Amino acid sequence: MPRLNNFNKSMGLKQGVDEMFTPPILVKPILDFVSVDKVVWCPFDTEKSEFVKMFRKKGNKVLHSHVWCGQDFFVYESQEHYDCIISNPQLFLQEYIAETHNFLSPRAQ
Repeated sequence: MPRLNNFNKSMGLKQGVDEMFTPPILVKPILDFVSVDKVVWCPFDTEKSEFVKMFRKKGNKVLHSHVWCGQDFFVYESQEHYDCIISNPQLFLQEYIAETHNFLSPRAQ
């Protein structure tokens, strides 16, 4: 992971840590793709996430979970109905998620 470590160093982060928060300017374009009647699950987000805050402000019902709260996406699934999953997981997780998860959960249909 040399590139990630160089990125972390340039951002002032400790080696192996890539918890970055998505700024509002990058969340805003996504809002137009989700109608207000949809329930959004943000599985890598805390209450302070811009995804959570901005979709709620738009009027969507938003569920959120985060490993910091004991809700590890790889073993936890929201028990509430959701229509879509929107988040920006840590860089080192993105490839693993794409390879191992089927996002067509029965709760999301």
